[in-house]
Amino acid sequence: MAKREKRKVTQSAANAMQELEKWMGVDTERSEKVLIVAELLANGYEVVPTPEEQLKDYYKGLDVIGTQGDHLIAEGVQDTLRILSIKIKGINE
Repeated sequence: MAKREKRKVTQSAANAMQELEKWMGVDTERSEKVLIVAELLANGYEVVPTPEEQLKDYYKGLDVIGTQGDHLIAEGVQDTLRILSIKIKGINE
């Protein structure tokens, strides 16, 4: 395997890299995490809701007071979470 040349950077970039190394630690097993962080910083990122957050948003969108159908769906969501022993703040917690 060919030896890679060290990349030349400004002092401010070197300082930032040293801070990142302190925060993440210098370990060959963590090198992939460092690359992921660098990719996120370079390309940006989008926050996606978890399945629990998606269900909570869906549940909050139901008009529980208004229609009988929405009321039954809300009860179904609560029953399902109870059966699966799952607690989601804002729904059944």
